[in-house]
Amino acid sequence: MPDMTAEKTRPTYADLVEQAQSADAETRERIFGQLVAQFTIAAQSWAYQTLDDLHAAQDAAQDAFITAYENLDSLRDAEAFPSWLRRIVMTHCHRQQRGSLQTVALEEDSLPIGSDLLTVVEKRLLHDHLRESVDDLPDHERIVTEMFYLEGYSQQEVADALGLPLTTVKKRLQRAREHLREVMAPVSRLNSFLLMRVA
Repeated sequence: MPDMTAEKTRPTYADLVEQAQSADAETRERIFGQLVAQFTIAAQSWAYQTLDDLHAAQDAAQDAFITAYENLDSLRDAEAFPSWLRRIVMTHCHRQQRGSLQTVALEEDSLPIGSDLLTVVEKRLLHDHLRESVDDLPDHERIVTEMFYLEGYSQQEVADALGLPLTTVKKRLQRAREHLREVMAPVSRLNSFLLMRVA
């Protein structure tokens, strides 16, 4: 039979944050490494959503972890670590964007026309509405929703990345689906495609 003890006693990210905050330098580095392992996928996913470039997203995530490590003591609520880290990731993404800002000329003949243009606009509006709706979810629901529905990770991969029991991930996804159904009701086709996905 599988050993269920390890899963039950596995520390959560909040436990790791609190342990790291109270540890000496060497132990803190080791513990924080476990947080990095748990949140690397999430951090890179957040960055990629903004930068749309894998290498740039990896750089932003790495810089964010360094910043988080250096400022870990400033985090008062260990449970808020995911949202706190996400803000740091976004800060580094915006710095990258400002540093590489370029003016791009959009030629008229590169745009779709007629019904094709309408389709592009509709899809973009639906995507933006979905992103806004996901961003408005409570942090613990938003993270698992982004990873499962938007990034394509399985429920087990989400659980492993965040250091959560699989049952917790499933419950958070269920609550997120209920919230999203309410706000995404007018766009039933997109709603059905995304919210009916299974692991």
